[in-house]
Amino acid sequence: MFAPLKRKLGMRGVRQRALLRVGDRVAVVGPLGRIIVATVQSVLTDRVAVALSPQFVVEYRIKDGVEIGKFPVTRLRDPATRKEFDALEHPVVPKKTRWTPERIARAQARAFRQFGWPQVMAENVRHRKDEPGMHVDQGNYARQLRYHDSDGILRGRLLHFQAGEAGGKPVDKWDCHRGQYEEAGNILVEVDPKKWRKGIGTALLNEAFRLRWRINLDKQGRTLAGAPFLRTYRERSGL
Repeated sequence: MFAPLKRKLGMRGVRQRALLRVGDRVAVVGPLGRIIVATVQSVLTDRVAVALSPQFVVEYRIKDGVEIGKFPVTRLRDPATRKEFDALEHPVVPKKTRWTPERIARAQARAFRQFGWPQVMAENVRHRKDEPGMHVDQGNYARQLRYHDSDGILRGRLLHFQAGEAGGKPVDKWDCHRGQYEEAGNILVEVDPKKWRKGIGTALLNEAFRLRWRINLDKQGRTLAGAPFLRTYRERSGL
């Protein structure tokens, strides 16, 4: 597991990130402190999207350079130094880098096994066992679709985020917002790592659409492992 990297950058780092423009080369700190020189793809008032490779784009908060995601493993530092820039072999990926999207995907998977799924179970103390099949929980900030196997054990869940009522309180630990991707209409799909590639994620999405939950697949954030799953799902379903 690579814990989120933290460093006190002061106002200088914030100012430098706030001045970034599309096409700028920036330094990103990855697992084990490795540096990769990446390219800015888009800039908003509070975040910047950076291409770590031609197919791998990550968003970072401008105020502290922290990666926006459920299991961050990288941090945006500031514009790359001349020495770092000169080390480039590819327009995006630095020379002889051992830090690849595949390595990051494995790190994200390890993080989910160690922390993500245990968190799901902790948020569902009252729902760890239930009748086999699908179950819906209605909350103030989200609704939860649970999948239980033939033994009644919780094996997967889909959170569908919604605009909470003013002054409303969460109905349970799972009923909350924890990140910028959790806007109304977005979803979070999580499956027990012991049951990956068993069709549970597909079954959860199918059921959510059968229930006519308003889901915009174009807006979804995703991990490197989740991206091919979602792409395959859309190709097969036509959504």
